[in-house]
Amino acid sequence: MDTVYHAKRWVSRWPDLLCSEITLERITALRNERSLVSNQTANKELRYLRSLFNWAIKKELVDKNPANRVEMLRIEKNERYVPSKEDIEKVVSIATPEQRDYLVCLRETLARSREINNLLWEDVNFTDRTVTLYTRKKRHGTKTPRVIPMTERLHETLQLALHNMTRKNPGYFGTYTFHARRDM
Repeated sequence: MDTVYHAKRWVSRWPDLLCSEITLERITALRNERSLVSNQTANKELRYLRSLFNWAIKKELVDKNPANRVEMLRIEKNERYVPSKEDIEKVVSIATPEQRDYLVCLRETLARSREINNLLWEDVNFTDRTVTLYTRKKRHGTKTPRVIPMTERLHETLQLALHNMTRKNPGYFGTYTFHARRDM
């Protein structure tokens, strides 16, 4: 989604230019304009533009990547807030039942939200008490599985979700959908 967003912005910014006409100066001007939002935003835009040109080079659509010569801007990184167990319990306690189930799955597996959102029932093994999660965080987006043991609370939550499924909505679980099979 980010890639499409950025591509639309570049096409509207440079509607009549060929890729070979997108110069170091134009990219620098774009970076500087985006830095008015934040340096992090400018750097992200620059990373996407570099990736696009690198892809075009691999496909032999262009000969060079002018974005490689544009420097990233300095970013001051702050320490990330990691909620305490008490803070997490406060949020879980005021959540709706569906939200609570979702949060329990996140907390008990330490999964990324995307991993839980893409979870399928075939990835849940009640016999072995495991959940297989998949991520594409590896280089080149390689889909990588990791098997997570089920805690007692996760086991109860998933059992209840499976029990509460209806014929009308057979994959429904909490605020997202578990699909019955991968080929759906």
